[in-house]
Amino acid sequence: MPTIQKINRSIGTKQKPQPRSKTETREVHDSSLWRNKIRPTFLNANPLCVHCEKEGVIREANEVDHIKPISEGGAKYDIRNLQSLCKYHHSVKTARENHKEK
Repeated sequence: MPTIQKINRSIGTKQKPQPRSKTETREVHDSSLWRNKIRPTFLNANPLCVHCEKEGVIREANEVDHIKPISEGGAKYDIRNLQSLCKYHHSVKTARENHKEK
């Protein structure tokens, strides 16, 4: 008997990504791939905070943020899901996301 996944694939519907645990998020950020390759390479290519730029301020980014959080099914290593933020804007975004979860 076909599974729901197979049926959904066969009719072309997209399944909602499953939420991931905070442990998985921590594992990504603690990984050597993230620390030694993705984060520094992304910050080098995108050195300014995108939120500050929208406000007309030039400020160096020191954080790489997942636009759609990993805990909500966001892509872990896809650069289309990453943005450079200053510490302040990253803290504000994270606080907003944590408040939304409760």
